[in-house]
Amino acid sequence: MIKFEPNDSLRSGIAQNMFFIENKIYTIIFAVLTIGTIVFFSYRMSRASVSSDVKLPDSIVKSNEPEDKKLNRFETLRGIWSEAGLTLTKKDLEGITQSSIKTAVTLKNNETINHGGIEIRLGVIEKTHKMGHTDTHNVLLHIENKTKSPLAFRILTKDSKSYVPCISGGTFNLHTFLLKPLEKVTRREGCAFNGLVSVEIDSIQTVTLTNAAFLNLGRITNPAGISTRLKRGHRNIRSQLPACILPDINGLDKKISENPENWSKIIKFFAQNDCASEVMP
Repeated sequence: MIKFEPNDSLRSGIAQNMFFIENKIYTIIFAVLTIGTIVFFSYRMSRASVSSDVKLPDSIVKSNEPEDKKLNRFETLRGIWSEAGLTLTKKDLEGITQSSIKTAVTLKNNETINHGGIEIRLGVIEKTHKMGHTDTHNVLLHIENKTKSPLAFRILTKDSKSYVPCISGGTFNLHTFLLKPLEKVTRREGCAFNGLVSVEIDSIQTVTLTNAAFLNLGRITNPAGISTRLKRGHRNIRSQLPACILPDINGLDKKISENPENWSKIIKFFAQNDCASEVMP
C-alpha cells in the first residue's frame, strides 16, 4: 500500500481554494441580508400612510408684527373717527371674511350669475344715438348685493372685439368696489352696434365687511386691482370721514397682478387701518 503525502505546493493551492470559497460564502450571506433589509423597509414604507397636509413654519403662518404696533395703528384710525365725531372700537372691525375666486364665466344678454353674495346680470340695451353712429347699444353689468352685509367686490372682464367706441350714452360713475347691503349698481363695459354681445368675466371676488370696515374703505379715491377705465369712473363714498389716497398704488396693483388673492388681503388691511398713512407690509 502506497501512502500519499501532499507536497508544499499542493498544500498552498488547497489553502487558497478554501480561502476563496469562504470569502464567496461570506459575500453571498452579506448580499442576502442586504436584499432582505431593502425588501423589509420597502414594504414598511408602502404600508405607511401619506398625509397631504403641509405644516408651515410659524414664521409664515403667524405675523411677527408687534402687538404695540397694531395697537398704534388702531389708535391712529380711532383718532380719525373721533375727529369726524364718530366712535370706533376694535370689535367694529372684526368678522371680515372673503369668498373663493370664481373664474372663466361668459354671460349673454339677460343672463345672470351669483357668487360670493352678489348677483351679476348682463344687459345689452339700445340707446339714443345719432344716424350713422355704430355705438347703438350700451353693454352693462348690473351688480347687486344680495346679502344684508356690506361687500367689497372685484369683477374683472375682458374687452370684446364686438365693442365699438362709446360716442354717446352718458357717464356711469360709481363706487367701483363697494356695495351697501342689498345695493344695486350698473357698470358699463362698453358699447356695441347690436344686441348680440356677450361678456367674458375673468374672475369674481368678494369680501364681506362690517359697517365700520365699509366706511374705512369708502374713503379710498384710488382703489387697487381694477382697470384704468374703472378708476376713471370711480367715486368715493360720501361720509363724515375724510377721503384718502393709497400711498403705494403701483406696488399694490403689482401684488394683485402677481396673485389675485392678494386683493382680499389688501382690502382687509385697509378696512382695519388708515388708508392715508399706512403702508401694507
